[in-house]
Amino acid sequence: MSEIEVGSRRNFAFVGHGGDGKTTLADSLLMAAGVTNRLGSVEEGTSFMNYLPEEKARRITISDSICSFEHKGLAYTVIDTPGDSNFAGELQAALRAVDHAVLVFSCRDGVKVGTKKAYRQAREQGLSVLAVANKMDAPRADFDASAQALEEALSVRVVRLHLPLSGETAGGGEAYDGYVDLLSGKCHTFAMDEAGTETVGEPPEALADAIGEARTAMIEAIAEADDEILEKYLEQEHLEDDEIERTLQKGIRNGMVLPLISAAANRNIGGSALAEISLRFFPAPDQAVLPVARSGEEELVLGSDPAGPFAALVFKSTADRYAGTLSILRVISGTLRSDMTIQNSRTGTRERVSKILSLKCEGTSELLEIGPGGIGALPKLKDTKPGDTLADEKIQISIEVSPPPRGMIS
Repeated sequence: MSEIEVGSRRNFAFVGHGGDGKTTLADSLLMAAGVTNRLGSVEEGTSFMNYLPEEKARRITISDSICSFEHKGLAYTVIDTPGDSNFAGELQAALRAVDHAVLVFSCRDGVKVGTKKAYRQAREQGLSVLAVANKMDAPRADFDASAQALEEALSVRVVRLHLPLSGETAGGGEAYDGYVDLLSGKCHTFAMDEAGTETVGEPPEALADAIGEARTAMIEAIAEADDEILEKYLEQEHLEDDEIERTLQKGIRNGMVLPLISAAANRNIGGSALAEISLRFFPAPDQAVLPVARSGEEELVLGSDPAGPFAALVFKSTADRYAGTLSILRVISGTLRSDMTIQNSRTGTRERVSKILSLKCEGTSELLEIGPGGIGALPKLKDTKPGDTLADEKIQISIEVSPPPRGMIS
C-alpha cells in the first residue's frame, strides 16, 4: 500500500453508543473484504478489532482499533471507536483522522445518548455520515420505526436504502436474513451460519408493491438534497439512476441527508453492504473537508497533492510490544517516505524517519511511503504527542485541532 492514489483511499470510523454492535460490524466488514476468514465475537474474546487484554476481559472497546487493507482496488483504513463516554477522547481522535463516519445504532434499543453525541461530533468535524440499523434480527425489530426515531433525534432527513427481509416477507425480527437494495433493486439474502454466504438475485414477486413504495419514498427523500433535482422530480415524477446516485452523493457529503441501511452483524449481515456502499458513496480524501493549517499567522489551504508540502497530523499514540511507542498519523498533504527528515511544529524537533508502519489491528507491516489521506505509524519519535503536526522541515506548518476533552476523574 505504498503507492496508492488519493482518490482510491477510503478512511472511515465506526461510531455510536456502546453495546450497539460497532465492533462486530467492523469484523463483518473485514471478513467481507477477505482480511479475516471468520467472524469474531466480542463476547467470546475472539474479535479481530478488540485485541487488547483489557478489551477481551471487559468485552468492550477501550481504545481506537485501526486496520488498513486493500479491497477491490481501494485502500481502506477503518477505525473502531469506543462507545463508552469514559473514552470520549478516543472518538475525538479518530474523527480527526477520517473522512466519513459509520453511525451504528441498535434497532432493538433505539437511538441513545452516545448515538446523538457521535453524530454531532462527526458533523462538527465536517464528516459525511452513513447510519446502520444493527440488530435487525432482534424480536420485533422495526426498521421504519428506527428510521423515524433517528430522524427525530438527529433532526436530519433519513434516507432508507434497504427494505429488510424476513424470508419471503418484508420486515425485521428473528427471521431477518437480508434486504432488498432499493438503489439496484437486487435482493441480498444470507445463510444463517455466520459465514457471510450471500446470494444476490431478483426479489420475490410478492414484494413488488412494497419495494415500489419504499423506492419511491427513497427517491423523494434523496431529491430534497438538491433544489433542481427536486423540481424536476415534482414535474416529471421520475429520475434517472445516475441522477439519483449523484444527488445522494451530494446529500451525504453536505449533510443534507443521512442514508440508512439494515444489518445484523452477529449473523455477519452488513459487512458486504458497507464494502459496496463505500465504493460508491464514501468520499475520498481529496473530496473531504481538510483541517485548517497555518504557517505563522498565515492561514494555509492544504490540498491533497502528493507533490505538495508534507504535513501530517498525529492523532494517537500507542505502545507496540515490538516497535515501542508508535505515533499514529494521517498524511494531509505531500508524501511521507522512509529516510526522510521531518519536523515537529510544536517543539521544533527534527526527526529522521526510520520506518513507516501500516496498522492491521494488533499487527503491523512496513511501508515505503504514504501519500495524502494515508494513515500509518512512526516508531520511537521524540516528545511527539497526539495533536502535533509533523511537516517538511523547510516549511513551518501547524494544523489546528481542538483540545482533548477533560477527564472527569484522575
